[in-house]
Order: sequence, then C-alpha cells, then structure tokens
Amino acid sequence: MRKIYMFSLILIIILFSIFLFFKSQTLKIGIIANFSGDETFTMQDIINTTSLFLKKNSFTNIKFYYEDAKGNPKNSLKAYNKLKNKGIRIIIFATDSTSFKQIYPLLKKDKILGIGVSITSDLYTASDDYFIRTNITNENEQKQIADFLNSKTSNILVIKGFENPIYVNNSFENFRRFYHGNINLIPLSDDLNSIEKIKLYYNNEKYAYIMVNSLNKTALIINFLKKINKDINIMVFPWIYDEHLINLIDSKSNMIFPAYFSDDSNFKKEFFSEYSKNPNIYAYTINDALKVIYIAYKKVGYNSKKIKNYILNNEFNLGFKTIKFNKNGEINKKLSFKVIK
Repeated sequence: MRKIYMFSLILIIILFSIFLFFKSQTLKIGIIANFSGDETFTMQDIINTTSLFLKKNSFTNIKFYYEDAKGNPKNSLKAYNKLKNKGIRIIIFATDSTSFKQIYPLLKKDKILGIGVSITSDLYTASDDYFIRTNITNENEQKQIADFLNSKTSNILVIKGFENPIYVNNSFENFRRFYHGNINLIPLSDDLNSIEKIKLYYNNEKYAYIMVNSLNKTALIINFLKKINKDINIMVFPWIYDEHLINLIDSKSNMIFPAYFSDDSNFKKEFFSEYSKNPNIYAYTINDALKVIYIAYKKVGYNSKKIKNYILNNEFNLGFKTIKFNKNGEINKKLSFKVIK
C-alpha cells in the first residue's frame, strides 16, 4: 500500500509540476497597428477586442504588447524591431499592406509568426513564409466585389486614391480583371483640389466604387458625389465600412457596404453588450486571430513554428463558423453586401 501511495503522490507532484510549468508560460502577443494619426478611432476596436478577450480568458496568462506603426513603413519596421528585441515571437499586424512590405521577409528569418488581420495584398502568399492571415486575399476580396457589381451595372465610375498604394493598386488591378463592364477611372493625387476632377470627368454613371484608403476622405468623396447625383449607388472598401463613416455621410441612400461577417455573430452581441457599439472589421479579424492563436497555444505551447504548423494543419471551430487555412496560410470567407435603400 505504501508503494502505491508513494507512486500516486509522485504522479500527482509530476502532473502538478507540468500544470505549473504551462501555467507559467505567458502567451506573449505583439500587436502592431496605426494607433496615432487622423483615423486612430478605427483602431480603438482592436484594443476593445483584446480587452474583451482577456476578460473572457482571465484564468490564462496572456500579455499583449502594443506598438504604433503610425501609418508608414519606417515606423512599422521600428515597431517590429521593438517587439522582436523583447523576445515576442507572435505578432498580429493591423497595419496596411504598404507598411508591411519591409517586414514580410524578416518573419521567416527571425522565426516570428506574423498574423495579418488587415493586410490583403497578393504579394504575401508564399507557402514557406511565417505569415498567415484571418482576412482574405486581395484577389478574393475584389473578385467578390466585382461579381456583385457585375450583377448591377455594365458601367461604373472608379475613384482611385493614392495612399497605401500596394493595397489600392492591387485592388484596382484585380477589380479590373474581374469586372466585365466599362470603367471610368478617376485617379486622385496628393492634392486637396484633385477631388474637383470628379466633377470634371464624371460621366453620369449610376454606380461608383470608391477605392480610397481613408475613411475621412471616403466620406468627403461620397458627400461630393451625392451633391452631383443624389441617386448614385456607391460601393466602398470593406475596410472603410465603419459606424464613423456612416455618421459622416450626409445621404446614406444607395450606399453599398461590403462586410466580412453576418449580423448574427455571437461576437457582435458580446462586443455590443460590453461597449455599446458594433465592432468594425478590425475587431472581427483580430478576434478570429486571437481565438486561433489561443487554441494552438493550448495544444502545442509557446513556440512560433509549432503554432504555425498547428494552425496550417487543423480546422478551428470559432463558434458560429469553422475556418481552415490552406498551405499558404490563407482562408476563404464570403463577403456580405449591405445595401441601404
């Protein structure tokens, strides 16, 4: 009996030691986003989502490290190096595709797992990199938008901005490839008066697609177009669909908002209950990223390569949906289109 007792005691001690070991392994997650600048209000939902995640998983040792990319490549790289030097090996990127370009090749070299929640460019799809994303690729995104507009019109006005050129130019090329009708393209420049070009070159199209990577400027252009033609139908980027944008639009009729998720999302209900507002696209995509990382972490521990391999080889049940990554770390999601009559 004494031997059995001693064996049981040793086994309990071993199991308890293993439990304490994993309990002591802090899940460290870096987050790089544009926390300063003209439109930082869109980034607040990222902080809200991580706070909600911590609240729901208070028993787990998780720590977030935030760094400001300030909307440009130079500061994005500085933010990345800061996190790397702190020993962070999992980084969520809520930056733009242009700011990410310098960082992308470093992930594999540094063995840091990058999780994109807002970077769509088709440049970042290699199968042997250290990058996965919970948003869809630019090709997938623009094909779905083009397919929707193909069913509505054979003539469209496209207003193309100049900020975040990797994303905007990639979007236009993909849209042009999949859209079957005629495109009246008006490219804007870094000139406050360039918006006047819209009045000059607008050709009475009934539909417009605003490819501008700025919420405030998108609202300005929408209001300008509505003064020219109050009945025009206007599509915007999925990343611009935000309650702040809706509040800035004078006339909301005939607006078309592409969205990543359905309105019956449990996360939306939880988020609204906590913050009395609906989550934006960044909140949705980072929420998915956190759930995926956390599930993988519980299975394989805090090792970027093991987490990467687990993510690429398993399905993830996130509540109201299941997602699966392909060998390139990409997922397939359907956009929904909210049309305001």
